Amino acid sequence: MPVKAQPVKVDLVLNEVTAVGSLIADEAVIIRPETAGRVIELPFREGQAVQKGAKLVVIDGSEYDAILAQAKAEAKTETQRYERTIDLFKNKFVSQDAVDVAKAIGRYALWVTIGLVVVIIARQWWVARRRAT
Repeated sequence: MPVKAQPVKVDLVLNEVTAVGSLIADEAVIIRPETAGRVIELPFREGQAVQKGAKLVVIDGSEYDAILAQAKAEAKTETQRYERTIDLFKNKFVSQDAVDVAKAIGRYALWVTIGLVVVIIARQWWVARRRAT
């Protein structure tokens, strides 16, 4: 068998291995909102470093707006119903009991509306405080 000889030369030797596989990150973070809702924006890219205090998730507030609008409408309706019951009472068409019931329902609807406003404000405050830490 013939042998081939080559002159020796200095060159770069690469130690490379080509393979198919998957990578697992050394560190991972699970991001989840503190309140329920539909996520409409993630203002960062996967793998991007974020600063402390950065906004991580934007949640759609239209559901809260709709619930609040409904509560306001119900409170207005019940207030009008109470005023109508007062007029009927003055003309002796309804009893004092009917006035009391209308008043209680109207107050309840008003307190529900106020409660929803407080919940929405508290949610916004909480979300603002729970930025990236």
